Parts: sequence; structure tokens; C-alpha cells
Amino acid sequence: MEWRSFELKLLIDRDRFSALLRFLSTASRVNSSELGTVFIRVRNGRVCFRSTDHFLYLEASFASKTRENIDVLTVIDPMASFVDGCSSDKIILDLTDKTIGLKSARRSASLKLLDPSRFSSWPRIKDVKQKLSCGKPILDAIKAVRFCASADLASPELYNIHLIGSEDRVYAEAADGHRLARVCLNCAAEGLDVMIPLKAALKLPTLEGKVLSFKFGNFFAFITEESGVQKTVSCRTANGSYPDLVGILPKAFKTKAVVSKNEFVRLLQSS
Repeated sequence: MEWRSFELKLLIDRDRFSALLRFLSTASRVNSSELGTVFIRVRNGRVCFRSTDHFLYLEASFASKTRENIDVLTVIDPMASFVDGCSSDKIILDLTDKTIGLKSARRSASLKLLDPSRFSSWPRIKDVKQKLSCGKPILDAIKAVRFCASADLASPELYNIHLIGSEDRVYAEAADGHRLARVCLNCAAEGLDVMIPLKAALKLPTLEGKVLSFKFGNFFAFITEESGVQKTVSCRTANGSYPDLVGILPKAFKTKAVVSKNEFVRLLQSS
């Protein structure tokens, strides 16, 4: 980015800012120049905060009246510590070409800027086949079955959560060679057939608010919005094909038992 002088002041709700930084802190990469950093980009009247561990890509953005074009990079932990330690309802974020200033009613801090070119280029989610409105149930289904996915990299095809859809159903499934978990959703997703790596599934942050869409292609992405803040979680999907788990399921059962769920869970936990 060509050097130039700039200054932009933003008045941000403390609770909203704190939640935004906690969300971004989910992605951090050890032994990386982007370890624990947050990239702030101001473009076309929106302020975007981004973080990545080169595996998960997280973004949170909100509208602003500014027409400035700004790119800055700084460390996320001192910023989060300042915000969490404030008792004020509002915080002023002061972006300049030299520092990032944080101010509340009784406190202030200045954060050193890093070279924004150190931050990885942001992937564009290309080859998007569909946008689905049932993003929230799909996100919940991934979290419900991920405990069964194999953590053994010697079985790379099972180191994933498989999402497959039809004209009226979506299935989320995972297996490790001993256990199988499968969730069926009543929503249309014809053409959906992607594998989400377990590493990404385990780190999926909690997304509150309205799930706007679930995109899939060579990347998958969940997009949500709450209180004017739009959040995006994206990750590259895995290559290859998932084993046919339906073929190993019995077609019918000779015995059927109806048990109390609470009692059954208690017995499993005590065994």
C-alpha cells in the first residue's frame, strides 16, 4: 500500500467490540508472522476486521460513514485486554498511519502498527455453487457429528465431516472406523457434496444472530449478522471423496427398544 497520512476515529459499543475480538481470536497460527494479529481494512463505507491461522478465515464487519481506504495490522491480545478492562459503554478506535489509539472515559492506550503486507492475501470464495438459507441447522449438524470424525491422519478420508444434499434433504456425517454419527436435515441442497476438515470443524466459533447463508464450493462459508455486525467463517474444503457410509448401515433391525433418554445418557456416562 502506498504510504499516506490518514486518521479515522470510530465510536464503537464496548460489548459489541469485545464480542468481535473474541470471535477473531479463534484463529491464531503458531510460528507465523500473523500470530495473534488482526488486519483492519476500511473500504466503501465498511470496516472489516480479519484474522486467520491459514486454515480458518474469520471476518467481522460493520457499516461506517467514512469513505477512507485504510489497511492496518496490529496485535489482537493488547486490544482485547484493553476493551475487556474498560467500564465505559463506548470506546473510541483511532486509526492513524502511525498507531492505533484506544480511548474510553478513563483509559487510553496506543498500539504499534505492523506492516500490513505481512498479512496473507484474503481468499475469494470462488466456485460457489449455491447459497443456502438453512445455514444455522447445517452449522449445528456439523457440531453434532464432529465428535465421531477420525483424528488419525493415517485415514485422511475420515478426517472430515461430510455434507451431502439432495432436493429435500441434507445429511451431515462423520465416522472413525468404529463409530458413526449422522444427522438428517429437512432442507433442500441439491448438489451439496463437500468435506469439511475436522481441524476446521473443531474450531468453528459460536455464531450468534441470523445465519444469512451457507456457501460452498472450493471453500465453505457461514455468514451471519447480529446487531449490525456481519461475521464470516470460511475454510477450504477437503479434496477427495468420502466413503459410502450408507452401505454399511443395516437395512432393517430385528429388535427395537424404547428407552428414557436421560436414563440412557446416565448409564453411558457411568460406564
